[in-house]
Amino acid sequence: MAADNTVQFGHERIQVLPGTSRISYARARVEVHERLDGSVAVYYGDERLTTRPAPPEAPVLRARRGPRVEPPWSAIAKQARAATDDPSHFENGRPTSNHPWKRSMIVRRTESPSS
Repeated sequence: MAADNTVQFGHERIQVLPGTSRISYARARVEVHERLDGSVAVYYGDERLTTRPAPPEAPVLRARRGPRVEPPWSAIAKQARAATDDPSHFENGRPTSNHPWKRSMIVRRTESPSS
């Protein structure tokens, strides 16, 4: 039994459905019986499993060869990096007080609330 609950029998792929004793039969040892009328039955121990024809195998996906396309957010990341990599923001390898990381996130009111 394959990891996707399928069994290969000749040129035929058979999908094993969840049974009463197990939800998945992935990598389980099963027996495939071909009957005189040409039908096929799959057994796990003494239990006959419910089956159906399996979908065709999925093709192997490969990455395209061609120019690398930059994701749209990379321009924003480059701008943020440029702002933090500015040499005027560093002194002796440490961020100075004008570095973007050191800026206050507190919003101060400029007008007094009216009563």
